[in-house]
Amino acid sequence: MKRLLFGAIVAALTILAAPAFAVCPSTLQLKDNAGVTAPGKYVDDGSGNCQPQVVIGPLTGEVGTPGTGISQPTGGVGLSGWLSGIYQKLSNVLTVTQTPCSPYHLSGGTTASNNASSVKAAAGTLCDGIVVNTSASLAYLKIYDSATPPTCSSATGLKHVYPIPYGPSNIGAGVGPSHAMGETYLNGIAFCVTGGGADTDNSNAPAGIFVEIAYK
Repeated sequence: MKRLLFGAIVAALTILAAPAFAVCPSTLQLKDNAGVTAPGKYVDDGSGNCQPQVVIGPLTGEVGTPGTGISQPTGGVGLSGWLSGIYQKLSNVLTVTQTPCSPYHLSGGTTASNNASSVKAAAGTLCDGIVVNTSASLAYLKIYDSATPPTCSSATGLKHVYPIPYGPSNIGAGVGPSHAMGETYLNGIAFCVTGGGADTDNSNAPAGIFVEIAYK
């Protein structure tokens, strides 16, 4: 009799100690800001509470399109379509096409003249340049915003004047003007190499100065 009574008490305590399980609704209807609905369900979280269970499907077939701002993409299906719209918007913003610079080479180097030359006969960008002086005289590189070989005796369109140093015993020295972001020229890119550094100097430079320019 005592054994039967003990067993009944143990069974009762086991029932009281068991966790409670909630009886949850079988269906749940989800709706996003665009009014798109999707089925869901409630599940017991293990502590007797009903929690909504949301399953986000794959992006395949759920492509959204970008709206007027990152916060306003439209199209697609549910949250995954909204996210794909944001991705497309960011992709459009971050896509940058870069055009490489083209080379210009003054064949044979300078002569004993003002060396008026055109690099580009239309609007463009000056990227950088290297000028090496193998003569025994100082000279000057004058860069112009011009679509044609410049008039070296005029300051019209003149942008820069760079002294070009020379080395002992004609071993060479030079200058390397560089513009990290590029420098815009509205009409064209042109230059002179002269013997003097004044804006309107038109004297002859020495022969043997080599000019290499990158532009686009």
